[in-house]
Amino acid sequence: MITLQEIEQTYHFKYPTLYYQLWEDGMLDIRWQEGWWKNIFPELKKNPPLLLFRDQFTALDDAEEIVNLIEDYKSQRGIKAEYLLVPFARECAGDVCFFYNREKPEQPPVIVKDWYDFDSAEILADNLQNFIFYGMLSMVHSIYTKAPICLGDFYENIANLFRTHRPYLTEEQAEVIEKIYSRKLTTYKAIQVKKNNLLTALIHYQDYTALLSDEEFEELMKEYNPILVSEEERHSFLLE
Repeated sequence: MITLQEIEQTYHFKYPTLYYQLWEDGMLDIRWQEGWWKNIFPELKKNPPLLLFRDQFTALDDAEEIVNLIEDYKSQRGIKAEYLLVPFARECAGDVCFFYNREKPEQPPVIVKDWYDFDSAEILADNLQNFIFYGMLSMVHSIYTKAPICLGDFYENIANLFRTHRPYLTEEQAEVIEKIYSRKLTTYKAIQVKKNNLLTALIHYQDYTALLSDEEFEELMKEYNPILVSEEERHSFLLE
């Protein structure tokens, strides 16, 4: 059985310490199998692993699958030689990965989403801790009727999510999440003016029900999940 240390040695990188903690704590153990939604999900949501309720997000808990994906990136995606993508989750139409720049080994990996149908990736967070914060916040900002977080009791789900994820946040991040998760769902008016930025996909164009507004979500992202590259550098940087 392949270990994380063997993956590091093979591809010459180091996982973030927080990732090792998540792995060892069982926070990546999704136990995906036939009948998962009926037989496994009801048990998992009592003690949610990593971002369990994030729509179409599945943490990777199989080291062999991780290796296969790394090899696919090298052979099929044409990624620049100085870059390394190490996936840790699958998500709708792409993989969520640690992104390493071999020319800047002193820099910790940022978190990117590698889109299957585009020759680019989008930076989601400067580090894994900020990505967890972003994921926990976005789940209660963009809510629809059949969203995983609405399966069963919404407030029980977010309380369980906060309990299992709090150890992986900063104290300040935890305070923000706890405050927002203690609110009641509210219907907000949609922003009418389209904004030209990378959060556009998360901005609503019709009235919506959530725990926070578009404006508050944007402000919290700027404060607690700042991405320290220019808008132009966030896209189209992966391929030759």
